[in-house]
Amino acid sequence: MVSESFGEPSTITVSKGDYGRPLLHSADAGEAVVKYTNSVCEDGSGTKFRVVIMPGSFTKFETFSGVVSEALEEYSEKCGGRTPKIVEQETTPEWLRLRCEGSQILKDVGFAPDIRLIESGLRDTCLAAIKDVYKVDVG
Repeated sequence: MVSESFGEPSTITVSKGDYGRPLLHSADAGEAVVKYTNSVCEDGSGTKFRVVIMPGSFTKFETFSGVVSEALEEYSEKCGGRTPKIVEQETTPEWLRLRCEGSQILKDVGFAPDIRLIESGLRDTCLAAIKDVYKVDVG
């Protein structure tokens, strides 16, 4: 989304509705792994591990786009006056409809990711891209 917003015109395309990805800030990852591992090792099934995608907090693409848009607007003057337009995707590709079971697994073992950390991490990633592309100081 960040790189898309650097194009001409400056747009961010999102699938509206219940589409997104489970995200997890690195500060929460260790706790998530420990809780999941302890739960699996103690469940008595004899199975030590299952292969799962690292779960997190389901984050809608609309949230992604809002974080990117706000960061670009904040540094608009330094980025050549960019204020991206958020455009709704006409159809959602089938691969975006996939769901991950990992978030439910961690809920079951009592882990709740810090959503503020996730959004802060998204913003930090966006600012790093702005700094890299525009060669500007973003604080």
